[in-house]
Amino acid sequence: MNDYLERLPFRLGDVLVRDGAEEAWLAGATVFEEDAPVAVLFRAPASGRDCAVYVRVVAPFESVWLGPCKKERGIFEPPSSLEETGVLYRRTRRLPLHASPIKGSELVFDIDGTVLLAEYRGPVVERLVRISRGDDVWLFEGQVMGPGSYDRFPGR
Repeated sequence: MNDYLERLPFRLGDVLVRDGAEEAWLAGATVFEEDAPVAVLFRAPASGRDCAVYVRVVAPFESVWLGPCKKERGIFEPPSSLEETGVLYRRTRRLPLHASPIKGSELVFDIDGTVLLAEYRGPVVERLVRISRGDDVWLFEGQVMGPGSYDRFPGR
């Protein structure tokens, strides 16, 4: 079941540098799965703020550099569209999944158990990930990490 970890473009402990400036150490990771893993959310503390990297491990594969987590109270069911920081996002996926830390990682953003994961697409490379459990909602906004947009420095 852990073969998906071998397909990931990054590993726990790696350091990513985006556009030669923004840096993130992949300190923890949560896997979202049903019968098989669907996505991994890495916690990346960077300069006193927790950002994240989201990796979809099923087609269409995509990695997204996400800004700081915004946690709020809200409805469990994700809306079909969301507006954050002036950007309109349309929902592309809604998946009921189980979240748990990957082996060797601590709990990430207090996200575990049965969750509803929603992926949203904005203009061009803009993405939003919404995770809900009960009335807890985590929002992450960011951009797709295309080839050449980041450097990876292997960790452990």
